[in-house]
Amino acid sequence: MRGLTLAWFVAATPLRGQVSAGPGADVSAAERGALEQLGEANATIFELVDSWFAGRPIQYYHFGRDAARPTILYRVRGGSDAVTTLPGLEGYSALRAVYVVEPKPGVDAPAVRSQAQIEDLVRRGLARLAGPGTVINAPIVPQGSRLDRDPAERTVRGAWYRGYRVSYYDLGPVSAVAIPLLVFISEFDENGEGVPVDGQPSNASAVPGVAGYSDMWQIRLVLVGDRFEPGSYRDHRRALADARAGRFQLMDPGVVVNCPVMYLDGKPAAR
Repeated sequence: MRGLTLAWFVAATPLRGQVSAGPGADVSAAERGALEQLGEANATIFELVDSWFAGRPIQYYHFGRDAARPTILYRVRGGSDAVTTLPGLEGYSALRAVYVVEPKPGVDAPAVRSQAQIEDLVRRGLARLAGPGTVINAPIVPQGSRLDRDPAERTVRGAWYRGYRVSYYDLGPVSAVAIPLLVFISEFDENGEGVPVDGQPSNASAVPGVAGYSDMWQIRLVLVGDRFEPGSYRDHRRALADARAGRFQLMDPGVVVNCPVMYLDGKPAAR
């Protein structure tokens, strides 16, 4: 956010009750395309994905690629939330530093629906901005989406992006540092994407409650040979050791994904 880092207040000559244009503002072709992808026609059931950590079964949701650089989530007192980026746009991340916006009396808080409006109100002394607070994992999802077997039974929340309504999940505080996740592949397809080994789940390097855990995972590809036995690796430390010993080829594609761990040993993880 341009120059806004701590709780502060900017004094200006107030123009009470007026909120500058913002909702439904013109958006770029890329933004419009991203918004269309978030429509109810693309509603998704996010299913749990099986994985292993140190010989223990875990399950996580997969919210796709992430820039792993915190953006902003504004919480407008008396109004709604506002976000500053969308899936499909360059630099998108579900990591969001929370800022609280406190409009002054006379400001129509529910009409505040964009970052531009918030910055304008603060500049004119019509609102106070406090933050950043906690960084949370708040992936934006298509309208009507739901989480399969969510242990917390979270409901989707609403927010505004430049005056357009979007939906997101609040998965709680999170570290912004990506940690390794090993994905076993047998080959690369025509698009250069790794083909996962059927029957061999990924191996995670941490789980909630373990020091250094993060919902953000730095993908490391393990290219295996013909003699590989699917399902035989359940500990990332063993897999790394074998890769370093020359049994596999280890590659870093430079991809970070948002995969919050929800279950450990078949029980809800302590998030």
